[in-house]
Amino acid sequence: MRWRLPLSEYTFDMDYKPGASHDLPDFLSRASTVAPPEDINGDIPCLALAETANGLRTERYAGTDTPEPVEFDDVVEAQLTDDFCVEMSTRVERGTAKAFFRDEHHALYRRASYGNQLVIPKSLRERVLNLENHATVASQPGMNRVYYTMRKAYYWPSMVTDIHLTITKCTTWAQSRLALRRHTTPLNLVQTTKPLTELSVDIFGLVPASKKGNRFILVITDRFAKLTKCVALRRITAMSVAPAIIDAWVSAYGPPDRILSDQGPQVMSNFFIAVM
Repeated sequence: MRWRLPLSEYTFDMDYKPGASHDLPDFLSRASTVAPPEDINGDIPCLALAETANGLRTERYAGTDTPEPVEFDDVVEAQLTDDFCVEMSTRVERGTAKAFFRDEHHALYRRASYGNQLVIPKSLRERVLNLENHATVASQPGMNRVYYTMRKAYYWPSMVTDIHLTITKCTTWAQSRLALRRHTTPLNLVQTTKPLTELSVDIFGLVPASKKGNRFILVITDRFAKLTKCVALRRITAMSVAPAIIDAWVSAYGPPDRILSDQGPQVMSNFFIAVM
């Protein structure tokens, strides 16, 4: 809402595009390339980006040590010696494994409702999991997001269990999760039983300036009856907020017993407390 109000002062046309129809608008300004500017001519260049597998190998990225990328050919080669893949391939040839098939590259896949899943051999599963959960590549997306992302492209029998064990052992993810939970506080319900005894006070702004130069709105609400008063203010100091409450509310309905606020600097000042 606060971003929309400053934008309302301008005249512009807004065209909506579905997210699937375009990439990130600032991609060209953020893409890391290895070609210097003098090498870019009139032709469309084909540049290796830092976030690709080749970019990870040549260390064209910002971050800590990144695991070696897993190539498609490595997966196909490892499937030839993996016990599960060999068993499924044999059942595919016999026609007894309807959910599995081999493509033109002889890679073993599994059919699923959300797409064809490449079967990952046991020797490569840890590398795939580390790449999906690594800070430089994925920034610790969390257990559910890793699973929902991986199941669209990969499969192995114990994938859910392996993802759970990998995420729970991830130090960075555990630290970030604890940092979020450290600031959580149980919500206490402040009950009120009578009208005009308890108020909620908050300040809204900045808003577009009015003809009188007011750029803030003081909102006063009776917590029982939901009666609301709005006062336009030019400044939000304690010496302007306190008289506004006196003039808009106390002079009309009398003084309340309690005022609930977000402990802003105006209501926590000595002047406001003295007035109350």
